Amino acid sequence: MTQSKADGSPGQYFAHALRSACGNCGRSMDKAHRIHHGVKYCSNCYPAVFPPRTCQICGETARAHKHATSSVCGKCARQDRTCLRCGRLTPQAALRVGDRVACASCAPYYRTSRPCDTCGTPSARLSRSRGFPERGQMCERCLRKVTQATCSHCHKHRTQYFMTLAGCHLCSKCCELDGPSHDCPDCGSRVQGTGFSPCFSCSIKRGNVKRQQSAQHMLVTQQAKQLYADFTQWGNSSQRASKLAAHASRYLQFITRIDIALQQASVPLDQAVLLETFTTQELRQMGLLMQFLVEQGAFLQDAAARRQNSDEALVQSKLKGATGKPWAADLQAFDTALAQRQKPLNVRSRKSYLSAAIALLTAAKVGRATQLKQEAVDALLRSKPGLRASLTPYLSHLASRHGMRLKVPGKRTAPRQSLLPQARYARLLMDAIAGKPPRPTELSLTATLLAHLLNVPLTQILQLRHQDVDWATGLQMRLKDRWMEVPQEVGAFVRALQSPEHLGGSDFNPWVFPGRLISDCLSTSAVSYHLRKYEIPTNRKQARH
Repeated sequence: MTQSKADGSPGQYFAHALRSACGNCGRSMDKAHRIHHGVKYCSNCYPAVFPPRTCQICGETARAHKHATSSVCGKCARQDRTCLRCGRLTPQAALRVGDRVACASCAPYYRTSRPCDTCGTPSARLSRSRGFPERGQMCERCLRKVTQATCSHCHKHRTQYFMTLAGCHLCSKCCELDGPSHDCPDCGSRVQGTGFSPCFSCSIKRGNVKRQQSAQHMLVTQQAKQLYADFTQWGNSSQRASKLAAHASRYLQFITRIDIALQQASVPLDQAVLLETFTTQELRQMGLLMQFLVEQGAFLQDAAARRQNSDEALVQSKLKGATGKPWAADLQAFDTALAQRQKPLNVRSRKSYLSAAIALLTAAKVGRATQLKQEAVDALLRSKPGLRASLTPYLSHLASRHGMRLKVPGKRTAPRQSLLPQARYARLLMDAIAGKPPRPTELSLTATLLAHLLNVPLTQILQLRHQDVDWATGLQMRLKDRWMEVPQEVGAFVRALQSPEHLGGSDFNPWVFPGRLISDCLSTSAVSYHLRKYEIPTNRKQARH
């Protein structure tokens, strides 16, 4: 900000800076009387700079600039005025951009982004709500949260118009329906209008059944036909009819592929057929169909085994992609050395080591591994420092096989960090759990707290089974066949993890932190989602800030 001619106290300077100056006389003013081509004019200068003239179109009085060659009144100018972006007629401008105007739809493209008063996210589409004036100017997302909801009658997401004593939202169109009504023939709920039409939920269920029946001719084997019929009945009876209808075509594609596999194999549908027909990514994309297969016992492989199969497929894909490269034999020799280690190596580590080796050989642009230089290693780690740990096994392999003295540059020792941020993060999690959040969020918070206090990976905490916890005290749990002590301050949180079903002996889910499928525990991505939704940092580094 450039200092003006007014010299005085800081308060006088800022008060003067906030007021605009007239473009004709230079005097400060609270509000401009007229803005012409970006120049502001005060009320004293307005009559002299814009003298009254006769409009060339309608003959009425017009106020045009004294140096203007033509004079048109404001009414006539607005009739033929167009938006500078879309070109539509804009009699009522939403924003002025120089001597042009923008309509309401195009105005946000020319406004400067300002932070939302509710969430703080910068947005060029800020507006206020008459029902919530205390929230200030809100972005479109925050405005929808406070003004819109799903109507309990038509099930459409619309602006809230009325709320019943039971807390059900109604839109304006449903509030206007006061005519005759009838009972739904399927569930008995009241439906507006005469006749025998079903309600909204039952019409979705009927549509699912019709789609299943009409697709029977596309399937050949009786197992696939029965699978589709049982899956549809399961979805309609388990409050999943809407999701089943939304992705009906995708589920039919998967069932068709299962039908083809059953024709070729001539065996009953089991886990082996599914693993041979679909990849790990396709199994994840099955959604409700996979959940149904797990509950029916047709698929029992847990998430850890599926992840291992996926990593093994990625390793084979990397080795196959290296075929034809001049250093393909060197990479195959390194993979053989990894497989012959005395201590078994998990597939994920093997994948990381091979990826680092491929990255080094590709970046160095060499024909054989024996041509690698220390400069290539340093250049790779400067561009990709995250490969430092994964590259060390390959350099050790080159040293033992070819006598090459390549090494990873030394890493600077980080200063010893204070334990205060860790204690604050633990206290933040404990306070959030004590606030009685929803059950999924409570599970995610407790798992994060245990991983933080015990200094173990989150995946180990999420894979806890009921027999791995001492439910009597909540102060001991078994991680990798080793019992660990839990701080006494969190013993109550651990005991709260026990579900009422397991306490009564009727819980068939083995996981302390159950996932979406019976065979899966809670995933790390689900934990991160619930933490972000509850506005809790997902790691200690974010908590420091």
